Parts: sequence; structure tokens; C-alpha cells
Amino acid sequence: MSHSPLKIAGKPVDPRYRDGWSRITDLIETGGSWSGRERNCCFLNLGGDLPFADVSYASGFDFPDDARAVASVDWDHDGDLDLWVTNRTAPRLRFLRNNGSPGQRGLLVRLQGTSGNRDAIGARLELSADNGDARRLVRFVAAGSGYLSQSSKWVHFGVGTADGPFRLTIRWPGGKTETLEGLAAGGRYRVVEASGQAIRQDARDIQLAAGGLAVVPPTGRARIALLERLPLPSIEFLDETGTVGVLSSSGRPTLVNLWATWCLPCVEELQQFKERLGELDKAGLDVVALSVDGLKDGQNGELELVRGFVDKHDLPFGTRRATSESVDRLDVIHDVVLTMRTQLDEKHTLPVPASFLLDASGRLAVIYKGPVTVDKLLADVLLVSDTSGRSTTDPCVAYPGRWFLRPHGLGAVAVRVADRMVRRGHLDAALPYALLAADLATRNGNPFDLSHKAAGALIDLGNAWDQEKKLDLAERVFSLARKVDPTDAAALTNLGNIRLRRGDPRAAERSYRQAIVLDPDQLQAHMNLGSICLQQQRVFDAVRHLQAAVRINPRFPQAHNLLGMALLQQGRRSPAREHFEKAVALDPNYQDARTNLEAIGRKASGGGGR
Repeated sequence: MSHSPLKIAGKPVDPRYRDGWSRITDLIETGGSWSGRERNCCFLNLGGDLPFADVSYASGFDFPDDARAVASVDWDHDGDLDLWVTNRTAPRLRFLRNNGSPGQRGLLVRLQGTSGNRDAIGARLELSADNGDARRLVRFVAAGSGYLSQSSKWVHFGVGTADGPFRLTIRWPGGKTETLEGLAAGGRYRVVEASGQAIRQDARDIQLAAGGLAVVPPTGRARIALLERLPLPSIEFLDETGTVGVLSSSGRPTLVNLWATWCLPCVEELQQFKERLGELDKAGLDVVALSVDGLKDGQNGELELVRGFVDKHDLPFGTRRATSESVDRLDVIHDVVLTMRTQLDEKHTLPVPASFLLDASGRLAVIYKGPVTVDKLLADVLLVSDTSGRSTTDPCVAYPGRWFLRPHGLGAVAVRVADRMVRRGHLDAALPYALLAADLATRNGNPFDLSHKAAGALIDLGNAWDQEKKLDLAERVFSLARKVDPTDAAALTNLGNIRLRRGDPRAAERSYRQAIVLDPDQLQAHMNLGSICLQQQRVFDAVRHLQAAVRINPRFPQAHNLLGMALLQQGRRSPAREHFEKAVALDPNYQDARTNLEAIGRKASGGGGR
């Protein structure tokens, strides 16, 4: 556990530490926050093996409050759960009424204990239908429900459109169990322990009126400015003839806009661009509008639709249409930026419309989620066109509807982008970011952590190219990874693998031995080095390296098989047989090991062995 600078004996207190806490205290006392006013998040459980869906905006929950606690309660007695949220910043308390899913009903139960605690804390409730439905809903009564929060002790079951009747089984904190029959959907029931009955309570007739909002309501818009500009990957598009083109820098700031014919905010945004195109052009901004219509149906599926739409609205942006690959690359950039911003390694869906503002050199400066006004674009064009060298920090400071990328450093962002590009199969797009990270990592003053991560990104890229049998590219990035982080044994091991595939076992052996010096537990290096030695009749060295491989991973059947072959060459049939048997036990379908085991059995019938 780390120590506070105020508690380290014999060392003076760093005044910056006390000053920092004083500033945080002042910030809280004045209603501020150090959290950057991140919008609240809400995730929908899709059930089964499916992931959670981000419904923050759709649910209306994404207020830019510095929220700290949330509690659920059926406040308006309509059968669904509403939310109370407390915040550090104003408003201090916010009520969110659940008006969704009409026709969906709930069943609520309030327990009263007699033999144990009165609130029945620790009780287990299971609700099932009497109609043969096998599904069970299970709830527990808890003393707390979250950070600084306690939800209502009315236990809520969401029963959807089912009518019932329902069966309720209660296991009380003292261990006794009782079952109640005939509960109906939409009912509110009180149950006293050991009473054997559920007493229905009438719901109150509650009328709630909306009050005035203290802050700007949530919208689908956000501006994400980057403190350090990021290169943009290669973006392809289809022109009006269906010919593939590549987005290139015009030497002026460029807005890459994603839109669709079915998206009303997109249409309104494009109309604004059209009406004020003269102002945008005078400011030195080029607009490239890429339609995403019909991407799931194939790259050319909606070309005629887009062409007709552009002609109808007399749009001056041509009929350029995005490709699935280009949208996926932009999605990677958007996802990484928001992941680094929120510190949550999760998927952030790229909305439509969405826009990417590039500076004159083609580097990404701002991401716009949702529509962007022309006035905001004009202001940001001045920002990205400024060559005076003044700080861009102030225009990137967050406020409601405006996000910025935390200064993790361009190297850390480049590593993450390279990693995501490799995972999605965009290897050519990953290379520039991996090279950028490598360049930044080798400069003076960069931390070792960046060097290690940059080398890891290069190794992942090299492995992907290795799988595609692009050995020249793989060897290039493995060699660069070696230079970026001379302590990374994996880079040397992979270099050895490439050189072995090229038919140069001597060079491969040098790489493997260097890797083992750096990391004696490099499994692949020991394995391949043992195999080389075995092929060259250097049996003693082969046995030594293969024994090391088995020690590192005793459940590696290939290592046991190779070790068995090396031991057999030494005439040590009994231990060889043991390793062949182990290989077969680990992988019954390992045919080479089975063949070796059968062969040693036939030899044993004709003579003994050690």
C-alpha cells in the first residue's frame, strides 16, 4: 500500500501535495468537480452470452453531472423502477422517471421479519408463474445497493406482459421457507414472516409534473478535441461512377463527414453546409461528405440512391460513398479516443452523423459526435489553422456537450490505435501508428513503459503479417521492436522464427540464444532451438533446451514429443517412452507422438533399453 507524502518519515512534505488537496477542496466547496463532467453511462443487459448495450443517450440518463450515487424505487407507483441520482455538482439531486415500455408490468413485495431483523435483510425471494413457465426470477433483500446509496426495500420483479398467477417462495434470514400462491401482475404485496399470506396494497394515485431543468438537457452532440493531433488512416471511398478513390490532403483543413439519406439530422446538417459553403471555403475548410447508406448490403448497393438524393437536394459535395473498411477504421479512431478519455476499455459506437476535422497536414484535431454547427466549425478551423504556437489547451477544456482527450501522450494513443487496427485486420492501417509509437518511444525523455508497449504493438503486427506469410514485413517490424525495446525477448524469438522459415537456422539460433539470455523462460525459443540442435545431431544441447521447454510448460505435447525423440537418440528409451506417453495423454490426436510411441514399443520387443 502506498504512503501519503504527509506520512513518509524523515522526508519533507512536497508542498504541491498539500496545495493540490487544497485546490480540490475549494473546487468541491464551490460546486465544481475534478471529473471533467463526464456524461453518465447506462448499459442494457441483453441476456445470455450477449454483451451489454450502451443505451446512455437513448435512456436520457447521460446528463453531464458529476454523479455519485443512484437509488431505484417505484416512486410513481406505476409498476416500474424510477431513479434518484445524487451529484457533486448542481443539481445536487435529480429524479429520473421511467416512462418506457408501455404495457410492461411489475410485481412488488415488501417483507417484514419477526424472528430475525424486521427489514428481512438477507432474505431470498423467488418468483415463478403457475402456468408451467420454467423461468425463475430471484431477488435478495440487501442493506445497501451501491456507493452511498440504498434503494427501496420494496422488492421489484419485472414480469413483462405476463398476467400470472405467480408463486412466491421466500427464504427468510433465519432459514425458514414459505411459499405463497396466487399473486397477480401489477400488484404490491406485504408479507409478514410465517403469516402464510400476501396482503395486497393499493397503489397511490400519484401525479408528477416536470420541473425546470437546471442544466442543459442531454443531446446527441459532443465535441472531442485532441490535445495532441493524431494521424488519420487511409480512407477509401466510391465516387459517382463507383470507382474507388483515396482521401488525400488538399493542403487545407478538411472535414470528413459521415451521413446517410435516412438520417434527418444528417440532412439538416448537410443543408447548413450547403447554405454557408461560401463561409467555409473562405475560412479555408474543405468538406468531404461520405454516405454510409447500404454498407451492410455491399459497397455498391446504395450508389444510385445516394446519387439521386444528392441531385434532389443539389448538394455540392459530390456522390462520394464510404466503404465498410474506411468506416471501420474511423470507428477504431473514435473508439480509442473515447476509451482513453473515459478510462473504460469498452466499445464506443460511432454515431451518424459524425465528423472528423483534420488540419492542413491531414492530422485529426477534433471529433464531432452528432451534428456540428457551421459556427462551431468556423471557430475550430481558426484553431487548427493557427501556426503561432500558442497553447491549444484552453479550446480543449471540457464543458457540457464538449469532451477532450486526456493528455496520455500521443505515443500511448498510437499504441492503442495500432493494437485495435491489428485486431480488426487493418494491418496496413496499423503500421503508421506502430511506427509513430516506435519513433516517440525512442526519443529522449520517454518512459520505458511506452517503449515496452510500442514494441508489443510491433510484435502483434509482425505476428499478423507472419500468419499471412508476409515475411519481409514481419521481419521489418520485429527488428524495429528489438530496437525500440532491447529488453524484449519476444521480439528476438519472433525474429528467430522468421529466419528459421527463411531457411537460415544459424541466424535463427543466434536470435533464440539472445532471447533466452534476456528471458530464460522463453518457451518458443527453447523449443525451436532444441529442434535445430536435434536436426544437427547436437543431441546433448537439444535435450537441455527441450527439458527447459517441458519445465516451462509441462502441458505442451510438442515439447514432450521432441524431448522424447532427443532422448531416444541418446539411447534412453524408458524416459523417451514416458514423454511420448505424456504427449499422447495431453493430445490424444497427436499423430506424431502416437507413431513414435508405437515405434519405441516395437523396438522394445526386440531388446531392452535404459
